[in-house]
Amino acid sequence: RGLGADVREVELSSLEDFATAQIIITLVEGYAIHEKDLQDRRAEYSYHSRMRLSLGPFIRAVDYARALQLRETLIARYNETMAAFDVILAPGAPEPHRIAMLRERLSERAPPAQREKR
Repeated sequence: RGLGADVREVELSSLEDFATAQIIITLVEGYAIHEKDLQDRRAEYSYHSRMRLSLGPFIRAVDYARALQLRETLIARYNETMAAFDVILAPGAPEPHRIAMLRERLSERAPPAQREKR
């Protein structure tokens, strides 16, 4: 501030909002890209990659369309907010405890044989 900077708080959309759209979009588009190889060369994919990519066809088109709309809305809000600033200091990743929570949830859903390998 002493050097002329205007320091203000700003509210950006939550990273969780972006993650919601990103997960759905990534699953659908990932499956679209890998569909043929998943059928022809399934064994060449790791267990986790196969499981994640195999979720793609089960996501409804309406949910994919809504995720795309949500992403566009979030990007527009972000760009609008950024237009008023030269610099914004913000965290770039979810808090470590949230990452640990997600890992725990994923491991609970893995088949028993896969859990034993960890």
